[in-house]
Amino acid sequence: MTLIEAAGETSADPAASEAERARAVDLAKRLSMPALARAWQMLLKGHDEVRNSPRPLAAADMVLVRLAYAADLPPPGELARQLKDGGGAEGNGRADRAPRSAPERAPARAQVEPPDLAESEDPAPPERPNLNSYEDVVQLADSKRDLKLKNALLEQVRLVRFKPGHIELNPLPSAAPDLLQELMRKLKAWTGRVWIVAVSDEEGAEPLGAQRRAREAREIDQVRQHPAVKEVLQHFPGARIAAVRPTSQPASDVSQSEEGEMEEEEYQDDGTN
Repeated sequence: MTLIEAAGETSADPAASEAERARAVDLAKRLSMPALARAWQMLLKGHDEVRNSPRPLAAADMVLVRLAYAADLPPPGELARQLKDGGGAEGNGRADRAPRSAPERAPARAQVEPPDLAESEDPAPPERPNLNSYEDVVQLADSKRDLKLKNALLEQVRLVRFKPGHIELNPLPSAAPDLLQELMRKLKAWTGRVWIVAVSDEEGAEPLGAQRRAREAREIDQVRQHPAVKEVLQHFPGARIAAVRPTSQPASDVSQSEEGEMEEEEYQDDGTN
């Protein structure tokens, strides 16, 4: 469509069908060059997001949402013109269509009100997170809903050294080339301080995700050896231990002979617990 808009109908793709060429010509006539250029840039950026996202379908949905939202926005040239003329850009470039109110009459007597002290006070600065461990960094990425970064920190890097303000990581081959730079940039934005994220040649510890899975496997293996658990598994062949989590009941109130001693076992057998 951009080629047709720039060079005419003769530049249509000869490999396309007649219906596709006719549709492209019709759209090119109805769309301006700024709109086509903006859509092309958004599609290029969206292509990279879909390719690198752990949830490509959700990323593709967001690209379509942005395209639909940008369809009603004025082109950058018109926005610049409105700002220059003092018209503003409210209402998606349609501020000039809003009804103008009648000019107000000058008051016969001015009334001066004292300033509101509550409004004049500066708002309290947002509380910055305090990161004392690498797990705090992963938890911060999770709280910020940055699931892509969280997954990369769990599965694609080994921690070599950590101290507040300085992290050394050993990236795995599956890590993105700009992962450490992205982490450094987002930590600065989230914490309000500069973080140094360096690459280390040392092997470091296993990825945090692998450590968590190994710890969960050990916990499940320990629970499986409990006499009560063995008895349950004998009555329900094929059942498995889905998860082990601590209970809120204090240890002093739990008897040694009770099945839920300091832990609650979750069993799953054909959808029943």
